[in-house]
Amino acid sequence: MSLAPVFEALGISQAQVRRESGLSRSSLSRLVTHGVWPARGEATARKSLETCLRKHGATPAQLLALFTPLAPGEEGAPAALFEP
Repeated sequence: MSLAPVFEALGISQAQVRRESGLSRSSLSRLVTHGVWPARGEATARKSLETCLRKHGATPAQLLALFTPLAPGEEGAPAALFEP
């Protein structure tokens, strides 16, 4: 998942997404930077982020970024999740 390009394509900032989705600054930053969803309330976070992005005109392909995990070595992929 790489949300930064989606935000850029939609012309919205992380701060704007944070305000509109209700996610905390640290939660959104960890999601964008490391692809890590909040430990508590993941389903709610996913839904609120999806709603926010839809409001700003996100396409189905862009929304797919919400649910597509990063591959090992891909920028932002949490390496610890892929180590044996």
